[in-house]
Amino acid sequence: VYRARTGVSPEVARRRVAMPGEGQERIFGKTVDFVDAVFFERGRRAARAVARIITRDGIGLATGFMISPRLLMTNNHVIANATAATGLLAEFDYERDIDGTPVKVTRYEFAPQLCFVTNDEDNLDYTVVAVGKPVLGGAPLTGYGYLPISNSGTSTSSATS
Repeated sequence: VYRARTGVSPEVARRRVAMPGEGQERIFGKTVDFVDAVFFERGRRAARAVARIITRDGIGLATGFMISPRLLMTNNHVIANATAATGLLAEFDYERDIDGTPVKVTRYEFAPQLCFVTNDEDNLDYTVVAVGKPVLGGAPLTGYGYLPISNSGTSTSSATS
């Protein structure tokens, strides 16, 4: 952060934080690895795109994450085929608030008839499935954002909300 803000080389940044001027905090250690507080907001936005994958009776199985406004990615060993997807739900907001109170969840059906792609090879082990209509809660799917799986520049969003 210091280097990004000042434009100095890594060596100069290390020297300056190790021997600060009067009134500055002295930093102990060999690394200058500060991060801005926005780091936490970026993590929070990314976490919004993560869903718990549950059975229709509420038993948690795994997690997945939104990779586009309508597609969720998980592992093939979690959802191996379209038939299995129809028996599962994507549950968002499965967490506690700052006071420790459970947040109201929103659950969505999967819609494998719209999109279902999977690969069971050990070195791939992925499933991409469309998310369908809500079955519990009213939070819109678009409010959860998504995590693009490519940094090719063709995506218009990263952890959008």
